[in-house]
Amino acid sequence: MAFCINCLRDQISRQEPQMVEVTVPKTHPLLSLEGDDPCDIPALFGMDLVAKSYSNNQSNDDETPPADDLQNPLAQLLFMKISVKDGKWVSMPNYRRHLCQGSILLVSHRPKRDIRKEDIHNFCSLIEQIAVPFILKEDASSPGAKKRLLSRLEEEGTRRGMKYSGEMY
Repeated sequence: MAFCINCLRDQISRQEPQMVEVTVPKTHPLLSLEGDDPCDIPALFGMDLVAKSYSNNQSNDDETPPADDLQNPLAQLLFMKISVKDGKWVSMPNYRRHLCQGSILLVSHRPKRDIRKEDIHNFCSLIEQIAVPFILKEDASSPGAKKRLLSRLEEEGTRRGMKYSGEMY
């Protein structure tokens, strides 16, 4: 099982909701790529989610800002990274930015179980309510900042019924 997470343009033109459950054959190339970069925060809870852009509207190197209707807020949350470089948070590396524009196909790379719509909503809610405010307020260069963020995610995710595995990949 997989999900298409639609950008605003596709929601309007296809008359579809923001998230649509889709069936993906086991032979789909996305399921067999070894070098894929799973979403950080869902990986902490045992979900190796990977995605591919449906629209291919911009390349990794394109600096042109996307049209407003290509924004994909759920993708922006799911692709948020937990990393620090040169004392600053790197929440969205350049190589991931193009995935947040347009619609995406989201699958569980090594499915221990099928991903459910509520899983995606739970991850997005956790990221939006815990990780985003933490990164905006907390100085990344302070000792243990990343560890405190991981601890907050574990605590809140567990409180919400998510099983924390602590492994990013």
